[in-house]
Amino acid sequence: MSEREEEEHPKQITCSHCPFSTVHKSSLQLHVQNVHHRVKSFKCDHCDYSTGDKNNLRRHLMQHGGDGAKTLTCAHCPFKTAYKHSLQLHVKNIHYKVKSFKCELCSYASGDKNNLRRHALQHGGEEAKKMACPHCSFKTAYNSSLRGHVRRMHDNAGGL
Repeated sequence: MSEREEEEHPKQITCSHCPFSTVHKSSLQLHVQNVHHRVKSFKCDHCDYSTGDKNNLRRHLMQHGGDGAKTLTCAHCPFKTAYKHSLQLHVKNIHYKVKSFKCELCSYASGDKNNLRRHALQHGGEEAKKMACPHCSFKTAYNSSLRGHVRRMHDNAGGL
């Protein structure tokens, strides 16, 4: 490759943990910090939200009406947001208890898609199920689910 071609097409740096690649060393460092080391150095002053990305925090702060954003307030509680869609979801999920996201494998339902995704890990392939019941063939991705299972199903067999 000629010198000019190298300038036009800088060399990609690939993450050693996943297929992510970039031409900027600083972007790779941020990626590793945020994705693989889960460093969350940007914290919200209004709630317990934290993130590794300054722009994500800025977007989150809009929910609290920061940065001169137009603030929308819930008619039922003190919740505030800059986004109409967030207010609608809040009212639907918190006050009307609408659970639009339903598990296809059991009766679980949630108003939050991310909660359903976390729940679905329990039904995922064997690689997702690291916790095994010492009394039967039950497996789960969550220690808390295993404890609940043992309590419900094997109470007299001794809990964890």
